[in-house]
Amino acid sequence: MITTGSQGEPMSSLSRMAENRHKGTKIRKGDMVILSSRFIPGNERAITAIINNLYRMGAEVVYERVSDIHSSATPTRKS
Repeated sequence: MITTGSQGEPMSSLSRMAENRHKGTKIRKGDMVILSSRFIPGNERAITAIINNLYRMGAEVVYERVSDIHSSATPTRKS
């Protein structure tokens, strides 16, 4: 599943899933959640809260500080 909320936006799908408030999706023990974006300065607290909640729910969480992962909307140019 691809969802919104990797920057900790309070009403995003990921935030609601991490707080067990999403109507259609539940995070279960053993689920893997991949945050493919970098932390934007100023959002660290909200992102960390989501990650902590996901860990408490039993999810495996992959993000920039534990894995070399990043996705960007900006293409790179090879010289």
